[in-house]
This record gives sequence, structure tokens and C-alpha cells, in this order.
Amino acid sequence: AYVRSCYYLVDLLFFWCRINLTMIHFILIGKKKTSRTLKVSTIYIV
Repeated sequence: AYVRSCYYLVDLLFFWCRINLTMIHFILIGKKKTSRTLKVSTIYIV
């Protein structure tokens, strides 16, 4: 049960990080619409 809850917490952490990176991704696209920024942000999201 302990291990399962740990995996659950890690999943939540990754999910939270992914949401933040997605927000940053859209903010960066809004500021500069460059292909370089798009590629870098896409790598972080995936």
C-alpha cells in the first residue's frame, strides 16, 4: 500500500509539472511565435 501511494504521489507531481509546462508553452508561444520555442516546449510537454 505504501509503494502504491508513492507511485500515486509521483503521478500527481508529473501531472502538475506537465500542466505548468503546458502553461509556460502557451505563454512562450504568445510572446514569441518562433519555431525554436515551439520545438523546445513540445519536447518538455511530451
